[in-house]
Amino acid sequence: APDTRSGRTALLDGVEERLLEAGARPSASGSKLQHVLEL
Repeated sequence: APDTRSGRTALLDGVEERLLEAGARPSASGSKLQHVLEL
C-alpha cells in the first residue's frame, strides 16, 4: 500500500470504482479494510 494517506485513499477509491463497475455493493467489510489501512 502507498505510504501516504492520500495515496491509500486514491488506491481504495480506484478499487471501489472497479468493484462498483463489476456490480459489487458497498458493505461493512469495506469500512473495516479502510480502518485497518489507516492504522
